[in-house]
Amino acid sequence: MNVRCATIDDWPAIERVAKLSKYTREATGPHYLSQAALDKGWVGVIGEPVHGFVIVRHLVRKPYTSLYYVGVDPAHQGEGSGKALVQWALDTSPHGCVRLVCDKENHAALSWYYRHGFMRDGDGADKSGRHPFWRLVTWRE
Repeated sequence: MNVRCATIDDWPAIERVAKLSKYTREATGPHYLSQAALDKGWVGVIGEPVHGFVIVRHLVRKPYTSLYYVGVDPAHQGEGSGKALVQWALDTSPHGCVRLVCDKENHAALSWYYRHGFMRDGDGADKSGRHPFWRLVTWRE
């Protein structure tokens, strides 16, 4: 499966997929989908037409890439798109390390990340304290 860097023309498809899950709806904000994020190669897409996306940030002052969102259209789940998107994040990481936070209630995502080599690396909560999460990490082999 081919993952490529997103372009501005992919925004409508990314937004469509993002809105399909309560866990990725925030991915449509300007902080994540901006020309600067595209220019820096922080957004990858899969499929023609686009049916999945990943948003990352290759950090400069920390030795890892932050994975913010992975979204795959439910009609294409189970086809390997999510795995390909996460692998793209690892392959494009200048650090060879990807970290993320996952809502503790999102059992399906947690199970998926564990099956794909992520390990628990701590926990926390959002600023309100109402949304606890696990911090997960994986490395390039």
